[in-house]
Amino acid sequence: MKQVDTLSYLRNSNLLEIIRLDGSCLQITGRKLRLACRCGDCCSDRQQDLPPVDAEPAFKVEAVEAVGSYGIRLFFEDGHNRGIYPWSYLEQIGDMDIERRLPI
Repeated sequence: MKQVDTLSYLRNSNLLEIIRLDGSCLQITGRKLRLACRCGDCCSDRQQDLPPVDAEPAFKVEAVEAVGSYGIRLFFEDGHNRGIYPWSYLEQIGDMDIERRLPI
């Protein structure tokens, strides 16, 4: 990912906004972020073909925490907070077309 200048969570529109040093902007919805979670629980659910989370609190981001220079950790309103999103993965998520959830 290009170097990040500003990272913001726009609560009213439920968007994570990343503004890069070159001025370009990447916006990712809370829904897309949650469905793209790669924590052990979410990956296990996908392996077992369990239905994806489909409730509004699950898609609302409550807080964002830096994980060193590696990426960010997201805290969702339903209590889910185990996913770490590396900068390079956020770039991939921004380009993905996620309808219901990611494959394993």
